[in-house]
Amino acid sequence: AINWAQDILFKELGISVWRYCQLQSGCDFKQMKREWAKEKDKHENAQLCVVSLAGGNFNDKWGRVMQKLRIDMAKNFQDVPMMILPQSTKYADASIEKKHAQGMKHPDSAFCARDKASYEWTIKSQFKSTFTRIFHTPDIAFMLGTLPKPAVEQQRDVLWLERTDGEKAAYELPTFPEGVSHYVEDWFTWKVMDIPAWETWDQFVDLLAKPRTLNGLEFLARGRVVVTDRLHGHILCTLMGHPHVVLDNVYRKLGNYLDTWTGGVSNIMYTTDAQMAMRLAMFLLSRYKDESHFDKNSCFMRDAGLTPSLCCVPEGDNSSTEGDAKYLSGKCWGGKYTYKSCCGGEGGESPVEQQELASLADRMREKEADEDGPAIVSDPDAMLKEARDQQQGGTTSGSSSSKEGNSQQADGDEVAEETEEDQQQQGQQEKQQEAPPAPQPAAPQPAAAAAADIISTLASDPSHFPNAIRKITDAQELVPSLRLVLLTAMKQAFVDDDGQPIRRGIMVGAEGGGEGENKGDMAINWAQDILFKELGISVWRYCQLQSGCDFKQMKREWAKEKDKHENAQLCVVSLAGGNFNDKWGRVMQKLRIDMAKNFQDVPMMILPQSTKYADASIEKKHAQGMKHPDSAFCARDKASYEWTIKSQFKSTFTRIFHTPDIAFMLGTLPKPAVEQQRDVLWLERTDGEKAAYELPTFPEGVSHYVEDWFTWKVMDIPAWETWDQFVDLLAKPRTLNGLEFLARGRVVVTDRLHGHILCTLMGHPHVVLDNVYRKLGNYLDTWTGGVSNIMYTTDAQMAMRLAMFLLSRYKDESHFDKNSCFMRDAGLTPSLCCVPEGDNSSTEGDAKYLSGKCWGGKYTYKSCCGGEGGESPVEQQELASLADRMREKEADEDGPAIVSDPDAMLKEARDQQQGGTTSGSSSSKEGNSQQADGDEVAEETEEDQQQQGQQEKQQEAPPAPQPAAPQPAAAAAADIIST
Repeated sequence: AINWAQDILFKELGISVWRYCQLQSGCDFKQMKREWAKEKDKHENAQLCVVSLAGGNFNDKWGRVMQKLRIDMAKNFQDVPMMILPQSTKYADASIEKKHAQGMKHPDSAFCARDKASYEWTIKSQFKSTFTRIFHTPDIAFMLGTLPKPAVEQQRDVLWLERTDGEKAAYELPTFPEGVSHYVEDWFTWKVMDIPAWETWDQFVDLLAKPRTLNGLEFLARGRVVVTDRLHGHILCTLMGHPHVVLDNVYRKLGNYLDTWTGGVSNIMYTTDAQMAMRLAMFLLSRYKDESHFDKNSCFMRDAGLTPSLCCVPEGDNSSTEGDAKYLSGKCWGGKYTYKSCCGGEGGESPVEQQELASLADRMREKEADEDGPAIVSDPDAMLKEARDQQQGGTTSGSSSSKEGNSQQADGDEVAEETEEDQQQQGQQEKQQEAPPAPQPAAPQPAAAAAADIISTLASDPSHFPNAIRKITDAQELVPSLRLVLLTAMKQAFVDDDGQPIRRGIMVGAEGGGEGENKGDMAINWAQDILFKELGISVWRYCQLQSGCDFKQMKREWAKEKDKHENAQLCVVSLAGGNFNDKWGRVMQKLRIDMAKNFQDVPMMILPQSTKYADASIEKKHAQGMKHPDSAFCARDKASYEWTIKSQFKSTFTRIFHTPDIAFMLGTLPKPAVEQQRDVLWLERTDGEKAAYELPTFPEGVSHYVEDWFTWKVMDIPAWETWDQFVDLLAKPRTLNGLEFLARGRVVVTDRLHGHILCTLMGHPHVVLDNVYRKLGNYLDTWTGGVSNIMYTTDAQMAMRLAMFLLSRYKDESHFDKNSCFMRDAGLTPSLCCVPEGDNSSTEGDAKYLSGKCWGGKYTYKSCCGGEGGESPVEQQELASLADRMREKEADEDGPAIVSDPDAMLKEARDQQQGGTTSGSSSSKEGNSQQADGDEVAEETEEDQQQQGQQEKQQEAPPAPQPAAPQPAAAAAADIIST
C-alpha cells in the first residue's frame, strides 16, 4: 500500500522514477551516478533527487540494515537533494543514533515524521542537524484516498490480524465468545502471489504493489469487525471506513499515530490489552453487524469509559487522559445505537440531535454556494432539493443560501446552539434594523447558477438545458458539476419498483468495450466501476459480446445463489458507449434484446448512449424486442434524448434520463508527464464514423503526430475472469495510456468523442472535429461547448487553423503578436471578443463560441482590447470584489475549502493572524470572475454591471455589519496551513 501510494504521489507531483532499487537486490549508487551523468541531457536537464521510500524502519533494531543503505545513499549523492518519506522513529542506543545521524548528514535533505511523537523526537535528537528540513505528515498510504470495500463472499464476525514478528506486544489471544465466527491470521500467508518478473518502478507497482494492496483490502473486508496490531491494517481499514479495534505494538507505534491523526474516528477503538480488544470488538459488532438487534443493556461499555456521563452529556472534547488515543462521545454510537435510542427516551429528538439537525441546512448550502459549481457531495438528493428551491423564486430568509461561519437555519424543530458570539451578532442585527437596509448579497455567479439550474432541470424537464451552462468556461469548474448531474441521475435510475436501491448487477459489455485498444471505451469501463462503487453496487457477473453471454444460465445460477447475497435486488446493465444505432451497433442491439427477454423480472438499465437510426423498420424491431416493464435508458446528449422520447423507443423503457457521458465519473484528471511532446497531436479515427476529409498540410516548423490511439502502447491481454480484474488489468491501464497519448500534444485535434472528453477532464486545449453524424457537435451543444480552450468545427482545414490559434495561446514559449489577437474566419472578432454583450454565442444549434474563447496565455482582454496603461474597467471591478469573495471561502465553519491556490489561502491566513485582511490581498472563487494579475481581465456581463451598480449604491449607505469572526474549525484549519 505504501508503494502504490508513493507512485500516486510521484505522478501528482510530476516526478518520473528514473531508477528503482531495493535492499534485497542491491543498490549500486556509484554506478547510478555514472549512468545519470551520461543520460541527464536526455531528460532536459531535469533535477535529480534520491528518495528513501516510506515505512517504519527508521530505528536501531530491525531498521539497522535499511539505515546503512540510507547512509550509503547520502554519502554518494551529496550533490543532489535527498528525501526520506514518512517514517516512525525509535532509537534506544544513543551511540548508534549518533553514528546514523552523522553518516546520513546531507546539505539538502528532507525527513518526514508520520506522527507527533516521532516528529518531536527527531527535532530534539541527534538527527536535528542531519536534515535541512524536517516535516510532520500523515502516513504516505493516505495518498490512496478513500477506498471502496471489496465485496467478499465469505465473511466472519471478527478478523484478528495478528502480527508474528518482533513488533508484536506480548499477549495471549483471548477466547472468542460462543457463536462469534472469526479468523485469526497474519496477512503474509493470505493470497500469496508468485513474484512476476519486473525491472522498472512502474512494473513493480503494477505487478506487485497494486494487486497485493487489493488483496490486503479483501483480507480485511472478510471481517465485519477487525482487530489489528499492524499500523497499515488500521490505515487500510480507515481508508475503507471499516470498523476496527487497534491493539498497540511493542513500542506504541499505533497509539502515537492515533493520538496524532485518526484517534477521533467514531468506528475506531484503541487499547493496549488483548482482552479489552475482544470486548471492544464485541461492542463494535453490536453496532455494525447487519442483523444485530437493539438491546438497551448494550448502549454503553463502562469498562472502556463509554458511560452515560460521557455519551449522553456532550461537554467539550469528552476525551480520556491526554496522550492516549482519544474516546469521544461519538464513539458510543453506531447502527441502531443512537443518542436518541440510548439517552433520549421516547419521542422527539435529543438535544444533541436537535443541534445537529439545526446545522444541516447551512452546511448543505455552503457546499452549494461554491461559485465554482456545486462540490460533489455525499447526498445528491439534498443538493437536488436545494437547487430546486433556489430556482423556484429566489431564497427567503428562512431558506437563503448562507456562507457566514456561524449562521444556522431555524426550520421546524431545528434549533441552533446560541453562543456569546451569536448574541453579539444578534445585537448588531437589531441595530441594523433601525438603519437603512444594507445591500443584498450579489446574485450567484453564472457558473454556480448554471450548475444548480442544470441539476434542477434534470429532474423536472430534461428536454431543455438553459444557455447558462455555456457560461461555465473553465473545465475545472464544469467537470465536477457534470459529475454531480450524472451521479444524481444514476442514483434515481438504480432503484427497483419499491424505490429500494439496487445492490447487485449483471454487466453486459459492448463491442468496443471488450478487450480492444479503444482507450475511450476503457475510460467508460473504469468510470462505470467508480459509479458502481459509489452506489454500493457489486458486479455479480460480467460478460462480453465477444465471449458470449448465456443469460439463461445466469438466471439459473442466480436462483441458486441469491440467498447468499441477503436477497439483494439484481439488475441487468448494458454498459455505456456509442452503439445504440442501426449500423455498427446492430450486433450489440441484438444482445440487448436477448438480455431484455431473459430478464423481464428484474430491472434493466442502459447506461449513457448516443442514438442514431436511419431505418424505421429496424428501429421498430429493436424497440419491440427490447421492451421491458422496469427499465431505464440514458441519453448522453440533448439530440439523442429528444429523439428517444419521440421515437419508437419511447414506450420501450419506463424511464428515460438525460445525462452526461459516463466518463465524467472519473472527475478532473491530472495531465501525465510525458517525455516526448509535439505542437499538435491529431487523433484521427479510422473507421466508418470518420467524416470524409483530407488531412491538411501542417505549417512549417509545427511538430506533430497523426495517428489513431488503437496502435499506441498496445498491451498484451492478461488473463481475467471477474469485472474487478477486467477493470484493474485492462480498463485502468489503457485509460492511463490514453491520457499519455493525448498529453503528447500541446494542442490536440480529435474526431473521437472520448478524445474530447479525456482532454476536457485534463483541462487540455483541443479542437473537436465532428464525425459523420454529428455525435461530437451534439455533445458540445449540450454540455461542454462553452469551455474556453475547446474549439469546434466540421472542416479539417478550419481544424488546423483553430489548432494554430490555440497553439499561440498555450505553447509555453510562444510570443505575443498583436495580429494573432483574433481569428475572424472562426467568428472570434473584436466585436465578439472586446465588447461582451450577453451570451455572445454563434448560431443556435452549433457548438458555441463565447468571448472567453478569444483568450489564453498572453492573449488577454487587456493586451488585445484594453490599450496602454492601467486596468480595464472590467479589471477594476474585479479587483474591487476580491476581498469579499476570499472571506466567503474562509468563513466556512467546516474549515476552509480546498482551493486551487494554496499560496493565496496561506497568505490570507497569515494576514488574518496579523490583524485582519485587506481588500488587496484576497483571492477569488466567483464562477465568472478572473483574477486581475498582470494582463488577465474578466469578461463583463450584464449581471456584472448590475452588481457594480449595487456596489455604488452601497457606498452611499451606512456601512453594513462586518462578517462574523471565523468559527473554531475554520480558524484551526487556517492555523494548520500557516504552521
